[in-house]
Amino acid sequence: MGRAIVDLWVAEGGHVAVIDIDKQAAESAAKAAVDRGVKAMAIGLNVTDLEAIKAMEPAVVAELGGIDALFNVAGTNLFKDVEESE
Repeated sequence: MGRAIVDLWVAEGGHVAVIDIDKQAAESAAKAAVDRGVKAMAIGLNVTDLEAIKAMEPAVVAELGGIDALFNVAGTNLFKDVEESE
């Protein structure tokens, strides 16, 4: 599902940061985006790692000029009470 969203976003001319726990998959999607004429970057990280996400944000902003939309399609489960979530 994530790759399909990247493809649709790129088809509309959007730049993308492809983030996946499987860095090779992210690199493949980012390369396909660049081949279609947009800016793209690949980042391999576990999206359940909040500190890694916070650390990655400035690199995305610097490379792509900002973050206009976020699509989270990772299949994860975090078992916390709503009050404990950030």
